[in-house]
Amino acid sequence: MEKGQICAQILEKQRKIASLESDSSTLSQTLELITQERVSISSKLVEKSTYYNKVTEDISKKLQLQQDWVKFYMTRKVGEPMIKESVEQVKSRANKFKPELMEMDIKTLEEEHGTLQSDIAGEAEYLQSLQHQIEKLEGISHVIKCVCGQEYKVEVSLSA
Repeated sequence: MEKGQICAQILEKQRKIASLESDSSTLSQTLELITQERVSISSKLVEKSTYYNKVTEDISKKLQLQQDWVKFYMTRKVGEPMIKESVEQVKSRANKFKPELMEMDIKTLEEEHGTLQSDIAGEAEYLQSLQHQIEKLEGISHVIKCVCGQEYKVEVSLSA
C-alpha cells in the first residue's frame, strides 16, 4: 500500500508541476503582451508630447505676433493726439484762406479724422478679441496617465 500511495503522490505532484508550468507559460505570455502594450503607449505618449510641443511653439509664435501688433497699436494710439493737434493747427492756418477753401479743407480733414477714429476703434475691438483668445489658450491643460502609473501634466504656456 505504501508503494501505491507514493505513486499517487508522485502523480499528483506531476499534475501540479504541469499545472504550474502551464500557469507560468500563460503568465509569460501575459507579461509579453503587457510589455508590448507599455511600449505602444510610451510611443503614443512621445507622439502626443511632440504634438503638444509643436502646438505650444505655434501658439508662442502667434502670441509674439499679437504682442508685436499690440505694440504697433499702442504706438498708433499715442500718435492719435498728435493727429488731433495737427488738425487743430491746420484749422488755425486755414482761417487765413478764403472761406470756401477753408470749409472744403476742414470737411476733408474731419472726414479723414473720422475714418482714422473708426479704424482705431476697429483695431481696439480686434485686440480685445485677441487678448480673449490668448486667455483661453493659456487655460489649456491636460493630465496624461502613463501605463506605469506616472501622470504627466501638459499645459500651454504663452510666456514670451
